[in-house]
Amino acid sequence: MATIDIMLSMRKISTRAILFFISLYLCAVLTASTGIYFLSVYFFGQVIWNVFSLLGFLLLFFLMALVFYRAFLFFRPLTPGEIAPDSALQFTYDVYVLFYLMIFFFPLKSFFLPLPLRTLLVKALGARLGANTYPSGFVFDPPFVTIGKNAIIGFHSVLVPHVLEGNRLAHYPISIGDDVTIGGGSYILANTQIGDRAIVAANSVVPKGSRIGPGEIWGGTPAKKIGDVTPQT
Repeated sequence: MATIDIMLSMRKISTRAILFFISLYLCAVLTASTGIYFLSVYFFGQVIWNVFSLLGFLLLFFLMALVFYRAFLFFRPLTPGEIAPDSALQFTYDVYVLFYLMIFFFPLKSFFLPLPLRTLLVKALGARLGANTYPSGFVFDPPFVTIGKNAIIGFHSVLVPHVLEGNRLAHYPISIGDDVTIGGGSYILANTQIGDRAIVAANSVVPKGSRIGPGEIWGGTPAKKIGDVTPQT
């Protein structure tokens, strides 16, 4: 429960946002149901509901939810910075967080979903990942996360681009370079930039607004520079 609470602020989600999300949710359900219905009729000549139809419905529903999620953020972008109460950006955030918690949170946290598929989902939700990068930790707010190629994001590490402090609500991007190693159990907080080949030691907490230079080694709580990567000869 504590993990879910980190996505919520003290602000109440507006009724308008809830109703808007429900309408998109129902559209995804209707589209998935219609698709499975016509596929069943096309392949079997009749409507057949069995375990394969149910699995097909769930998969199609999830894909349609992704489409509606991306379309919503295309027309109503969730931009970096502070989110004022009762603003247009607050409405966008409310709908976004409902999508995240009601549909995408479980598969992102589920260890039953293979890592390559979880990586595809993180990218589908808006994260920008380089080649050969498979985050085995948890990525909050994927649209605000950029990770370079050949990066290692350790088990149980967490990337947190949002700021929730009392009634304050904001998003600031996290940028991680190429060949970076984030040790398991580490927390990387909002507005952090990590240069190429840098290393964050396991179980470290990198504070908001940190700037880790290329080849630097950081560790601790709060994390600070403790060394430099030895150049390979």
